[in-house]
Amino acid sequence: FILNWAGAFIASLPPLFLGTLWLKQSLGLSFEQAVFMGFLPFMVGDLVKTTIAAVALTLKPKNFS
Repeated sequence: FILNWAGAFIASLPPLFLGTLWLKQSLGLSFEQAVFMGFLPFMVGDLVKTTIAAVALTLKPKNFS
């Protein structure tokens, strides 16, 4: 479960980080402002989504493709 969760969580970080950089550049924000506007609000949803995905992968039958 932990490895599935960690893998899914790590995979969700690059799009959030790149989106934060784009927000910073396009709106002329400081990095901190961009993190508060474009990264942190989406972390709750990503944590929930990652947890659901990890549980689904953990409960998946071994012979199911």
